[in-house]
Amino acid sequence: MKKLSTLLFIFTFIYNCCSAQETCKVLQPYIAGTYTGDCTDGKANGKGKSVGTHTYEGEFKAGYPDGTGTYTSDNGGYYTGSFKKGKMEGKGTMHLKTTSGKDTVLTGFWKKDKYVGEFEFPHKVQDQSSKVARVNISIINKGEKTGNINITSSQAVSTAPASSNAVPTIVEVNVIAGQYISKTSSTITKTSVLRLQQMIFPFRARFIYNTGDVFEAIFNEKADYEVTVNLQ
Repeated sequence: MKKLSTLLFIFTFIYNCCSAQETCKVLQPYIAGTYTGDCTDGKANGKGKSVGTHTYEGEFKAGYPDGTGTYTSDNGGYYTGSFKKGKMEGKGTMHLKTTSGKDTVLTGFWKKDKYVGEFEFPHKVQDQSSKVARVNISIINKGEKTGNINITSSQAVSTAPASSNAVPTIVEVNVIAGQYISKTSSTITKTSVLRLQQMIFPFRARFIYNTGDVFEAIFNEKADYEVTVNLQ
């Protein structure tokens, strides 16, 4: 009798586990089919693998690929990287199959299933001191024959003393990453212009003014940049 009860307990345990696994849903249509892995509240959650028309193996959250994983399409192309709510989001690598038999590889950042580029952002202001009111960065030209950064600095008219003749001028460039080969500077009325040329990207530097103010910026993409800075 005791042996029979033990067998019934084991059978019930196995049945419940299998039943729970069968009802574990994957909500992404193309990979919904056969799922094996972690499950919470009837949905794929944690590490697992789901095989439908396409295949996904990696991290899930609430029934969707979420975290790090590999998504393989029915034509053999695949993406390995980050996902969020079922979409490619963040850093990853896509291998696309071609008729020549050689994969086309895209490595970089993705946003809602769309390829953003090699870098998450082409440029970014990383830091600035309190009296640097505004730093605007824009790309004015792209291509192989590019690699210049023009920085135009001025003092906000509303805050500049009427008797002041000081011109905000960058006196030091502390390079953190990358390189520039040459630089030139000029001053027009209350505006100064610093031009960095023959850049090696990605480039990151701290720009220090004669006033002691500073801003730090990152330039990832190979391009010509226009930077305008207003100081209080």
